[in-house]
Amino acid sequence: MKKMNNLLLIFNLLYLFVYTSINCITPQKGAGLLQCFALSNSAERQGCQAIILAQQTIDQLQKKIESIKGTTAAAQKIIKNIEEKKQEMQLIKRKYGIESLEIQKKALKEKQNKISYKIYGQAVELYKELDRLYAQITTNNRVRQLIKEVQRLEQEVENSIKNTIREIQQTGTKIVQQTRATQNELNQFKRNELIPLEEKLTTRLLAGEVDQELDKVKIEIIELNAQLAQELSASLTEQNYAQIAQLQNTIERLQIMLKSINDPEELLKFDKKEITNLLTYP
Repeated sequence: MKKMNNLLLIFNLLYLFVYTSINCITPQKGAGLLQCFALSNSAERQGCQAIILAQQTIDQLQKKIESIKGTTAAAQKIIKNIEEKKQEMQLIKRKYGIESLEIQKKALKEKQNKISYKIYGQAVELYKELDRLYAQITTNNRVRQLIKEVQRLEQEVENSIKNTIREIQQTGTKIVQQTRATQNELNQFKRNELIPLEEKLTTRLLAGEVDQELDKVKIEIIELNAQLAQELSASLTEQNYAQIAQLQNTIERLQIMLKSINDPEELLKFDKKEITNLLTYP
């Protein structure tokens, strides 16, 4: 655990994190990272590498979680059924022209990432400090225990984390100030390209016939997930649950970091709820 805690400064030592944490999981570098070397600006190149490695690490951690869950034949069968239902949903989306909109959205998100490289590059050291602050919260076992008793000990939790929340918000303010010009570029991109497509996609998804077909499959997936939870409760050990919690915690931190790069102003809203989301795994 100590080794894991020391290596969780993801954007400072992400390669080392990938090789030594979570049973030596290694993300596939592939073409994703190769695009970073084409960037002439060293700061943007570093941002590109950090973002792509974080995304790849999330994928690998999620696969690790799935492998832990698939400890019995019954669980594996339920997981397979869930995947089949997801494929069924994708066929429905293809049938109604939704898949093509999702592909367009994915392309725009990749375009947005290129702007985010610049944001990260303009505030590298501050993002490293931000990750240190996230680690300060998520590795605090006392706070984790308090969150589980949030109804009774809410005030004590608040006292334990309020200083770190304030530091995160202060760091966020510095990031916002330091990347203001690029944020204007990001906001213009969202207004002109991403948001119109998202609105079109939402309208298509909520169309009566599409909504009904997707809802049917979603309900089936919920039922399968309930079956899986029941199976896992009978088969997983406390050690398995602890490992899953640790993996999910790392994924959440990576996702929050990516979110703060894609929209630095979100850091100004960081509050106790964000922290409890980091710590409320089984």
